[in-house]
This record gives sequence, structure tokens and C-alpha cells, in this order.
Amino acid sequence: MGDFEQFTRVQERADLDKKHKHLVVGDSQQQQQLLGNLELVLLSATLQQQQQQQQQQQQQQQQQRYQQQQRQQQQQQHQQQQQLQQQQQQQHPQSVAP
Repeated sequence: MGDFEQFTRVQERADLDKKHKHLVVGDSQQQQQLLGNLELVLLSATLQQQQQQQQQQQQQQQQQRYQQQQRQQQQQQHQQQQQLQQQQQQQHPQSVAP
């Protein structure tokens, strides 16, 4: 094998290595981009989850407040009814059997 042939073989090999390295570098860049995209997707998903949880908590708190108000109103109505009954009993005392 002549010197020239050996030289061209070495050149070809070097060219192939260069192409391969370029491909590997391109792959790793793509992978980094994909990872970055994935991180963004995950971040936005967790943000959405947090927002949904906050909304659910707010709704629960509103429901609890509403239920408390309802209970208070019912208690007030009950007290008013008792007061009315007491007033009626005072105005019209039941006749005591002899």
C-alpha cells in the first residue's frame, strides 16, 4: 500500500470521525432541548395543579362559610321560635287543673 493510499484512508477516517462527532454533538443538543421542553411542560403542569388545588380550597372555604351562615340563621330562627312560644305562654297561661 502506497503512502498516498494510506494518507487518503487516514483522511477518510478523520472525515468520518468529524461527521460522527458532529452528529453526537447535534444529538446532545437536541437532547438538552428536549429536556428543557420537558422541564417546561412539567413546570406548567405543576403550576396548573397548584392553581386547581388553590381554587378547590377556596371553594371549600366558601362552602364552609355558607354552611356556617346557614347554621347560624337556623339557630337564630330556633331561638326566635322559642322566644315566641315563651311570650305566648306568658300571655296565655295554661289553665291549671284543680
